Amino acid sequence: MTRSCCFVPVLVVWAMLAGWPAAAGAHPLSPSLLQFTELGAGHVEARWRTPAGRPAGRAIHPVFPPSCRQEGTPHMEATPTRVGYRLDLTCNFASLVGRRIGIAGLEAAKTSVVVRIRLADGRRIERLLTADEPTFLVPAARPLWSVACDYTKLGIEHIASGRDHLLFVLALVLLTVFYDGEASRGQSRRSIRSGARRFPTRRITAAVSAFTAGHSVTLSAAFLGYVRFPSRPIEVGIALSIAVLAAELAGPQSRDSLLRRRPWTGAFAFGLLHGFGFAGALSATGLPPQSVPFALASFNVGIEIGQLIFVGIVLAVLGTARMFPARRLRLPALATASGYGIGIIAASWTLSRLVSGP
Repeated sequence: MTRSCCFVPVLVVWAMLAGWPAAAGAHPLSPSLLQFTELGAGHVEARWRTPAGRPAGRAIHPVFPPSCRQEGTPHMEATPTRVGYRLDLTCNFASLVGRRIGIAGLEAAKTSVVVRIRLADGRRIERLLTADEPTFLVPAARPLWSVACDYTKLGIEHIASGRDHLLFVLALVLLTVFYDGEASRGQSRRSIRSGARRFPTRRITAAVSAFTAGHSVTLSAAFLGYVRFPSRPIEVGIALSIAVLAAELAGPQSRDSLLRRRPWTGAFAFGLLHGFGFAGALSATGLPPQSVPFALASFNVGIEIGQLIFVGIVLAVLGTARMFPARRLRLPALATASGYGIGIIAASWTLSRLVSGP
């Protein structure tokens, strides 16, 4: 297959993998939040917050204990990204402990909800509700392992639905594979064309680990309030970071650049930027006040697990592609096609975020 024939189908495949139809909404809808605060004598304040952009037909709503009744009318609350309400409940019991709370519509919405409860005795309880577990019984106490499971799962869900973060990881892995060491300077061009080389495992591990280290630093610092940046410049910067890697992929095979020789340097620098994006999504959900370090570490672990799974899928696809005869699939053409495809998507996201409202 010639270079030009290979270009078009590969471009289409990578665009489909990257989620081309959803270019403007590169970040996923963050989990909804349901809060309960016990006020004593059977009175409970409930707050409900959900993303403003939830598609029609995928609405979700809280299900309160049947022995609780609403007092007065809900107080509506809205921000540019989230909508919801606050209402007062009167219940015929002294505590929410032992009562069942749930969310209706999770299966159709394909999302999750964080439930946060502040009991009258000062204890705080959090639980992540999903389509597999849409209700839960408020426990008397919650072990740390339960917090770890919930926030690890939340981290996996976030990276799995974060198209821009995954597209960056895809471009990073492709850049590391296609321009491995001396091959990037044209001294092993035959091995690239034939697809005979093994994957540069150490380089891939170093690059992905550097990205993880970068976004872990800023995710923790931003969430804990040590640094703050406006969200829109961060979103534009994330899209531009993908465009930079795409430009390297699409560039001449003989180009010698720092990103090609040491991809982990760029991965760490851009990871610092992506960490602010992770922090923005996590801040909408929050962390349990009594287990902030533990929950934050679990969220980071979940992101890393999801990231490694995605890298494994990318390498499996590339391994399958390398089984084709060299005359039918030219890897330099694949690198160029991938660079153009990823670059088009990144440019679209950049423009969309530049012109979108604050």
